[in-house]
Amino acid sequence: MRKLAILLLLAGTASPAFAANPVTVDMVDQLLIYAHGKSDAKVAEELFDLELTERVSSARLQRWEAELPGPKSRQAMVALADASVFLRLPPDEIPGSPALGRDAQDSLLTLSRTYIEDTIPKLPNFFATRNTTLFSDEPLTINTITMSNSPYKQMHLVGTSSDKAYFREGKEVIISNTDKHASPSPKGLYTQGVFGEAIELVLSDILPSGPVWSHWEGGPDNPLAVFRYTVPREKSHYTVNVNDDPRSNPPSVAYHGEIAIDPADGTIRRLTAVAELNANSPMSKADVMVQYGPVEIGGASYICPIRSVSFGVVRTFNSAPSFQSRYGPATTMPGPSVTKVNDVQFTEYHRFRAETRILTGDAATPDAPPPASGSALNPPPNQ
Repeated sequence: MRKLAILLLLAGTASPAFAANPVTVDMVDQLLIYAHGKSDAKVAEELFDLELTERVSSARLQRWEAELPGPKSRQAMVALADASVFLRLPPDEIPGSPALGRDAQDSLLTLSRTYIEDTIPKLPNFFATRNTTLFSDEPLTINTITMSNSPYKQMHLVGTSSDKAYFREGKEVIISNTDKHASPSPKGLYTQGVFGEAIELVLSDILPSGPVWSHWEGGPDNPLAVFRYTVPREKSHYTVNVNDDPRSNPPSVAYHGEIAIDPADGTIRRLTAVAELNANSPMSKADVMVQYGPVEIGGASYICPIRSVSFGVVRTFNSAPSFQSRYGPATTMPGPSVTKVNDVQFTEYHRFRAETRILTGDAATPDAPPPASGSALNPPPNQ
């Protein structure tokens, strides 16, 4: 059984945690009215200073982005919305339909299991473009002499990248840096298993744990049935990896979250996994959201990941001189937390197939080298 994992790449020292102002989605609606006429940079600065107390729907986020003056403010809006994906929608966006009865719940969960068992293994080999935007409140610069951080109290854009995500025979393979726009921070988050492992997680961990009914919520076509679940550590296939952890295979962690199911066909449309970490973990949060939707691959429609958000909060430590002696050994003190957010959009799905050409004797080139590792016909192993 493969595992869904968050890999944290740690480096550097602590940074001041940003102090955000809590707002509702209605308050953001009002703020955008007053943002008209302001510069793109100014609106971005104001948005990075906010923290939502409710989740933003995809439809509302698209409307907000259309009202913003430029790319900086739109990036800030994405960061604001990403931090809210584990929250509940505003009460007025939750349909008032009555809850499903116990028998109807069981039937829907069985339909979802059948879909996963019968449809997912039949997915064709394909590849997609994975566009990643990384946000953090870590310092922009570090004084290498004193190892002290320059203060930075807001979330901000760290970097963007574009990779190829291959799905072959049920396995996810990432080929990095196919179209790199900016250098992502080496101190970032990396989520592995959004394609195959996340669905296996539903089948092996979540459905057997007995999800319980939560509520209806609006979907792209019709209301989605939302269930809550809890998975204990001994039954979990969710791991949190840190690059300097001496253990090559860290243990799984307990986690909980929500699963949103389309009642029409049992397809999974949204999955959240919120890790339950202990006080000794280098992270206090390591959470993942995956949103699924219809995509076209080779002329047919499939339900695949279209967006994911990884949210991590890192515990840090400050090194300081010993109080006993000016030149005594250094002591390690708990430092402020660092927040890291990865926003990933999956686009440009294509069927992956090898092509065969028949060449005449004159056109053949028997001495031609084979496709290089990393080419479309011979992608390298998972990185």
